Amino acid sequence: MDNRQHESRPHALRAVALQWLGDTLDRYLARLQDNFNRRAQSAASPAEKDDLLSHRQLIALGKETAHKAFFTHILHSFDHAIPYSPAGSSPLDRLYQHCQTAESDESARLQLAQLCRSLTPTSILAGFQHLAEPLRLSQHRNQALNLFQILVVRNLGQLYTLLDTALKEGQQVNQLRVRLEQREHLHPRRQPPQEPVKRQQRLVRLHRFRQLRQQFRLQPVEDLHRPTRPQRR
Repeated sequence: MDNRQHESRPHALRAVALQWLGDTLDRYLARLQDNFNRRAQSAASPAEKDDLLSHRQLIALGKETAHKAFFTHILHSFDHAIPYSPAGSSPLDRLYQHCQTAESDESARLQLAQLCRSLTPTSILAGFQHLAEPLRLSQHRNQALNLFQILVVRNLGQLYTLLDTALKEGQQVNQLRVRLEQREHLHPRRQPPQEPVKRQQRLVRLHRFRQLRQQFRLQPVEDLHRPTRPQRR
């Protein structure tokens, strides 16, 4: 595996993690707005109702800034976090072990260890403070934090499983590509008149596998939940 392949695995897993976090954060903010709206409908006084509806509007206005602040925290952690150290057999520990086993390149191993550290519950929970200020949640911080723990932190196991699946599927794609390239070098030219056609067919197959690898890197999170089917040749 060459250096570009080593660099692509951390990049691909980061992309999967960022997409999952983005989707989950969107659901959190939508639920937070809905909570303020429902509480406003049962408010004890007009003043309380106005306050709750005002905070609902502040979330709608500040969610883009909140997104940027949260992901600035995550991206910084990707590059600067202390490498992860497993402490048992949790899903994150298993993900870390699989990442280290899949890589022989030390730089890629370090990036994957930093990725695992960035996705610990503690690190993700620390990202909440970057949301609180642009959303102006100081008066309702406890309720907003509880909801964040329920919808984001407690569901991190789904992200670890998703990344583990992406790691394994990425290895399968790379193994297929390597086998194809090896066959390209070892296959003898037994029938010269047909060689241009065979060569064109091989180039088409290589192009398709490269497209498959690229498609895998950009695959939506929802698609990664679907079980993969054996490819027919």
